[in-house]
Amino acid sequence: MMTSADAKAFARVQHAGQTDKAGVPSIKHVERIASAAEMRVHHAHPLTWRPTWPEDCHDFVASVDGHLFARVYKTISVPTWAPQWAWSILLKQSPSALGFEKSGTAETKGQAVAAVRERWVLACEWSAEAGKPLIMRRDVRWPDQEG
Repeated sequence: MMTSADAKAFARVQHAGQTDKAGVPSIKHVERIASAAEMRVHHAHPLTWRPTWPEDCHDFVASVDGHLFARVYKTISVPTWAPQWAWSILLKQSPSALGFEKSGTAETKGQAVAAVRERWVLACEWSAEAGKPLIMRRDVRWPDQEG
């Protein structure tokens, strides 16, 4: 079975001396794609959703490997008094660095969750392209957890 290192070595041989229209060595593009694929494998961990309190509530957090990534909660829109779902991404990087908004509202919980999942993909892509780790808050113990 071919490993990632084998594929990169093969690509270096196949693209030796080639450049793109801007004059950048073609292997740079291959290396960026390979890095992005490797980061996706490392960030392929699913978001784990849990309520913030043991009783029924309308407040949830998403975590990845024990680190908080996002929060989704039900709120009331003033002045219309219409219920809506707010979402926020808990990364320490700024929205301007990441290139996407870190908070918003949606009409339904499903739409808010979809916005969080979309931001997870965008955050992983940003991390791969920038070559920087995502900085998330450490998870906290919730009232229903022992210890």
